Amino acid sequence: MDDPVRQTYFYGRISREEAERHLTDNGVENGKFLLRKRPTESQSFALSLCHRRGFIHYHIQHHPDGKYGIEDGPRFASPVELIDYHRANQGGLLTTLTKPCNRPIGLEPKVYTNVNYSEVEAATTAAMSQLGIGDRTSLGKNHVPFEKMLGMLLHAKQSWFHGVISRDEAESRLRKSGCKNGQFLVREREKTKGTFAIGLCHDGSVYHYLLNADNAGKLSIPSGPKFLNLMECVEYYLNRSDGLVCKLGKPCQITQKRCLPIPPGVAGTSAPRTDAIYDTVAIKKSPVYLNAFKDIKALDFSRLSLQNKLGQGNFGSVLKGVYALTNGKKIEVAVKQLKTDAAAQKSEIEHEARIMLKLDHPYIVRMIGMIHEATMMLVMELAINGPLHKYLRKHKEVTVRQILVMLLQVSEGMEYLDSKHFVHRDLAARNVLVVDVNFVKISDFGMSRAMGVGNNYYRAEAAGKWPLKWYAPECIYYYKFTTKSDVWSYGITVWEALTYGGKPYDGLHGQEVIQYLESEERLSCPAQCPESVYSLIRACWEWQPERRPEFSLVKETLSDIILHLI
Repeated sequence: MDDPVRQTYFYGRISREEAERHLTDNGVENGKFLLRKRPTESQSFALSLCHRRGFIHYHIQHHPDGKYGIEDGPRFASPVELIDYHRANQGGLLTTLTKPCNRPIGLEPKVYTNVNYSEVEAATTAAMSQLGIGDRTSLGKNHVPFEKMLGMLLHAKQSWFHGVISRDEAESRLRKSGCKNGQFLVREREKTKGTFAIGLCHDGSVYHYLLNADNAGKLSIPSGPKFLNLMECVEYYLNRSDGLVCKLGKPCQITQKRCLPIPPGVAGTSAPRTDAIYDTVAIKKSPVYLNAFKDIKALDFSRLSLQNKLGQGNFGSVLKGVYALTNGKKIEVAVKQLKTDAAAQKSEIEHEARIMLKLDHPYIVRMIGMIHEATMMLVMELAINGPLHKYLRKHKEVTVRQILVMLLQVSEGMEYLDSKHFVHRDLAARNVLVVDVNFVKISDFGMSRAMGVGNNYYRAEAAGKWPLKWYAPECIYYYKFTTKSDVWSYGITVWEALTYGGKPYDGLHGQEVIQYLESEERLSCPAQCPESVYSLIRACWEWQPERRPEFSLVKETLSDIILHLI
């Protein structure tokens, strides 16, 4: 099926008024047209065209059989096929489509307000993976669960979504933000998971609208239209009131996201580029900074030579190897070799490989590929100096600033993972591998999961043998993992690094750790840790996930600290 996004005449989710403005700006002439999504309906499109110095808008319906058509006209597999048909045949239109009104250079199709297409594509990949869909052409009637999942993956990142907060807290945040007409936020209700509420300001008052879910999981206010997800709901009410006291206007921002400490003397400065901190020339000369295997479709076992053993695990062993590229260049690699009697772990390891093959970032260990010989082998980038905690135990000469630079790279890698809608679930110093004193990579995605259906988290089925001391409270109590639980683990990882490989909660076990956290105790500040860094660590250990910073803010704050570290 043709993807409308690839067409220069497709503007995405815009209103009738916006369409007419674009047509006017391009010169009104008979038959000039554009395609758009209707702001108030998730699956229907609209064809807007010029006729006799005016404008006509045709509703392109999405029928239950998955096809598209205008009223009783012929049906097509995609809106693009419908457009192609009417460029050659007038059919039931008042005029043939003669000239496309193309988007200005640099203007992406609008998916949702303040959501660009690259964000949607990343969420789409995760959504399709969870549904087991190979490509969009096979969606058919599956578009409902797909659109629902896609929207849920996106809403957690929106400035208007405040997570699980009370009605009173929502009202307090709106009033502190000025409570101007149309100002709003959306919260997840405390007592009824999976349902939400809109808080909306109008004439100095705050109105609360409950969004309940029906048996199919669709959301609606009482007697209002139903939506597959919050993204659709908010987009609808941004364009019309339809039961609300007024249309949604400006979002109420989450002020907690901007409350991290900034070192003295640098308040108000813009976030610096990390290139100003890294020895980028030295890092970029590393053979594992860029992906040397990017264009290789399949690995050739004859080009791989295995060398000494680097480590041992439940699944098998890790060997050092050398892979010879077709251009003659040889690159050192790490090879995870499955035990011949460990067939039960094969699916788990293949799962890890499938996840890692999708990821490509300098500060994440890249999966290069799989080789099936006598045993299955995973070939990946080599970080020769091993886990960070062991490296720092041996190298006490590494400065605090050097450690913070390593941790800054970890925050960048985790920000990238978050952008791809992946939760690591096992971030710890043991899973940060050292290339050299200037360069580290996040590893071990054996516990990683793409975010689950209808949520921005992965919920484990039951507690297993887990690294409890690195886990956030919601992981321990509810087996619930999000990027915010990864932020908690990042705080533990920072503590480990600044104690030069110290053991968190040393001497405490299981229930003792839980009681320690419940009593609002936290690990103490490492001896050489700057106060501003410890404040950042403590922000990562907020009990409520929504009060923890995003990785993007962690990166910005840590950058400021490093640049102004005496």
